Amino acid sequence: YIMMLIIAPATSFAQVSIIRPDVVDARSMKALNGKVIYGSEGALQWTYELYATDGTAAGTYMVKDINPFSSDDLFSWATSSRTDGLQYENYVYKSNLYFYADDGVHGMELWKSDATNAGTNLFYEFNSGMMGWDFSDNKVPTFCEMNNLLYMNAGNMSNGNELWVTNGSSSGTSQVIDLNPGAASSNPSFLTVYNGKLYFAATDGVHGWELYC
Repeated sequence: YIMMLIIAPATSFAQVSIIRPDVVDARSMKALNGKVIYGSEGALQWTYELYATDGTAAGTYMVKDINPFSSDDLFSWATSSRTDGLQYENYVYKSNLYFYADDGVHGMELWKSDATNAGTNLFYEFNSGMMGWDFSDNKVPTFCEMNNLLYMNAGNMSNGNELWVTNGSSSGTSQVIDLNPGAASSNPSFLTVYNGKLYFAATDGVHGWELYC
């Protein structure tokens, strides 16, 4: 009982403090290479950028200003502002954060970051030019890891939004299958690993939304 009295005050007065007074997208927070990396709106509204922190105010910084000519580089409209459950996802794979961003040249494309400025770069351009990711019809990016490979829904103008896979290199990134042939999209969603297989919902344009693996 005496020991409990001694320990209790120390527990009660644990320090909790604000590291940085910004609007943080809590869903984007990931542990990466000894840091917490996250999307933050910054001190001014609509300045949504990629930040990282070591847990101190001095060690909290903008990772990279991906588009210096725009105040909103990251895919932010489908994050915490969405109420339909279709929030944007990012994913840590092989010590890098994979996420979508717009540098003002390539449109919204897939980037990766190791939480450093030099290590934050465009990873793969699905659509050449400024078109970027097609966000219409609820095509919200999702990721799922299986057998040391990263699967995702992604797309281009030729094949629509389909199932893609990467081994962490741009040359090792490819479309798995064109379920809805041509420019139409199968929109693979809710990617889930079970018993060594990848399950997801999609439509092939004939059967409607069904379960695939």
